[in-house]
Parts: sequence; C-alpha cells; structure tokens
Amino acid sequence: MMQHHGTSHRRARALALIELLIAVAITSIVGLAMAALMTSAARAMSASTGARSGLQRAHAAYTRLRAYTEPALCLLQHDGSGNFAIWLADSVPGGKVNLTEIRVFWFDPVSEEMTVERIALPDAWTQELKDAYDIEVSSSSDFLALMLDERSRGYTSSIAVADGLEGLLLLHSAASDQSAQRFRLTINLTTGPGLSESILMAFGLPQHKKPL
Repeated sequence: MMQHHGTSHRRARALALIELLIAVAITSIVGLAMAALMTSAARAMSASTGARSGLQRAHAAYTRLRAYTEPALCLLQHDGSGNFAIWLADSVPGGKVNLTEIRVFWFDPVSEEMTVERIALPDAWTQELKDAYDIEVSSSSDFLALMLDERSRGYTSSIAVADGLEGLLLLHSAASDQSAQRFRLTINLTTGPGLSESILMAFGLPQHKKPL
C-alpha cells in the first residue's frame, strides 16, 4: 500500500514537472511570437511613416518645381544627369536669353539634394552696372557651364528644392530640349533605410517659346 502511494506521488511530481516545462515552453513560444509581431509592426509603422514623409517631400518638390515651370518659356538644356536649365522669363524684352533670366537646377548625388541657382549680382552695384552685366546669351550656349562660371565669380545664389533623392532623370519626346513644350522628371526618393520610391512628375511649359 505504501509502495503504491509512493509511486503515485512520484508520478504526480513527474507530471507536475512536465506540465511546468510545457508551460515554460508555451510562454517562451508566445513571447517569441509577440516579439516577432511587435518587430513586424514596428517595421511596418516605420515603413509607413517613411512612405508618408517621402510623399510629402515629393509633393513639396513638385509644387516648387511647378512654380518655375508654369511661367517658364523654355527648357534650355539638360545633361542626362539630372541637371537642367530653363529660361524663366523674357524680363529684358527682345526674345533673347539674358543672364538673369536663366535658372539652373542641379542634382547632387552625394548630398542627395536638388537645388536651383540663379545669377545674383552684388547689392553694392548700381542699377546701371547690373544692366550692363546682364548680357544676352546665345541660344546655343552651354547654360550649365555658364552658371558654373558665374558661381566661380561669386555672382550666383542657390536655394534647395528637394532632398533625400537617390536619382533624377529628365525625359521629353521633342526633337531638341528647346523645342520641348513638356517634360517628365523621374525621381528616386529615399523613404527609409535601404528603401526608395520611384515617382514620376510631369511638367508643361504653357508659355513656351524658343529664344532667338
């Protein structure tokens, strides 16, 4: 009788130990599942936040670019690397491009920024001196190189248009840059660590005319 009781007691202890081990195992599995779920949720939230931020930056970039393209007269030049020049307005009447009428958009793959640069003559100059410097430029000029020359003299100013760009490509279907009445920009926008989104932007030049 005592032996049977002792055996039953040992079995009960063994079962209790097994149940304890099972409970620990279940708790560990649930804990791992919860950790994986939380990690997945955090990644999803991070990706969603990055996507929303990317869309906001893309919208801001589009709005800023359109503020230039709506009044612009002509796409003067682009180099295939995301850099392009436009003729903003014929502010010095005559149908030819003057220095101060040029805007150059630069894409820097290192800083991942797009900026727009213009001629900014010194405030200390008289208006007569500024007018004399604001010469007409041939329509066949290298407008990008021209802006770089003026920058080296300290006669330009730049502002940021967009950031977080991994790439930028300008395309149009016209026979030449200056004949294009519309163009497309494809930007690769960074939305998170190792993540990017390709966004297509279309721009028209409703005031289009080619320089003389």
